[in-house]
Order: sequence, then structure tokens, then C-alpha cells
Amino acid sequence: GNATGLTSQEECESCTAGSSCSLGATQPTPCGAGSEAPDMGTEECSACAAGSFQGAKGQTACETCSAGGFCPAGSVAPTLCEAGRFSGATGNTAAADCAPCPTGSYCVVGSEAPQQCATGTFSDSDGAASCTPCAAGSYQDSEGKSSCATCTQGGYCEAGSSVAKPCAAGSFGNATGLTSQEECESCTAGSSCSLGATQPTPCGAGSEAPD
Repeated sequence: GNATGLTSQEECESCTAGSSCSLGATQPTPCGAGSEAPDMGTEECSACAAGSFQGAKGQTACETCSAGGFCPAGSVAPTLCEAGRFSGATGNTAAADCAPCPTGSYCVVGSEAPQQCATGTFSDSDGAASCTPCAAGSYQDSEGKSSCATCTQGGYCEAGSSVAKPCAAGSFGNATGLTSQEECESCTAGSSCSLGATQPTPCGAGSEAPD
């Protein structure tokens, strides 16, 4: 009742939707964030159901929880899935609704879908928040992989390599897993080594390689 001199209950006004009116109220009280009052004449606002949220005051309905998070009952905003987990569904109610990111991918906070590991990186377990660079002596030329391959002969692989770099002309690599140009061997006298050579090539008749 927001007027004086009222003579009956019928003269009291119905509480507006989006607000509550306790016994003897003189004005409606807007519902707080995280609650709703869809109908007129509400005595007490209702907390948003699990799977929904409401960030504003005085609202008549709660919003469906967005993908990439979850909403317990009474939420004022979605709680984001933690790093290493994701959810593409809406209306999630608990952290368990966020699934672990699969091997070969990673998930940042609030992910709606896993992201494949880039070339030169890998993820060998579920729930990765980031991918690991390939160690020196290995490489990965594809996305979304769970391991790296050993560097091939004739080249070397620095940390995080997506391809093997060829041993420079004048040198060769006859072993796998080389990590730098310094590990490529110098071409022997009396032979030649082209870019990426795995073995020296002896000079042909009528030619020489003195150094």
C-alpha cells in the first residue's frame, strides 16, 4: 500500500512482476541479481534455477547458461569452464558438465570447443591447458597430434620445429635426432655434400675436393 487511508485489502496494489512485496510493504522491492519474479503479486523472488543466470536486478526471467560455462542455482553470471576443459552445450549446471580436452588439443578458460595443437607442438594427455613444443631433435608437421617424430637424417630440428632444417651444403647428417647445424658433420676431403645430404658423395673421375 503506497497510499494512506486505505480501507481494504482490495485497495492494496499487486506487486509488479520482477519484484517482491513482503507483508506490509509500501513499495515493491526489485528482485536481486540471480533471481526472478515472473508473475505479479510475488511475495518473494525465486533464485534462478540451476542451468540459468540473471545478472540484472528487477527481472522477470533468468537466461539460459551460455556454452563454455556452467550455472549453479542463483547464478548472476556463468562460471567459465576451467583451462583444460570445455563445453559446447548451453544450460550446464555444474563443473562436471565441462569435459576434459582430448589429447592433441588444448582448452583455455571458457572454451566451447577444443583447439588443435599447432604444428611443432603436441599434447599427450587429456585436459591440457596448452600444447608442449616438440623437444630439440624432433618435429611435428601436422596439427592436433599427441607426439613428435624423431628428426630425419640429412637435417636437424630445433625445439618447436614443424619441419626438419636441412644440413647446410658442405655438411651431412647420417644420424637421426640432430638438434643443430653444429651436429651435422663436415664433408670429408675428396667428396661433396649438397644441401640436406645424408652421406658424402665421392668426387667423380677428373674432379677433386682438396679441403
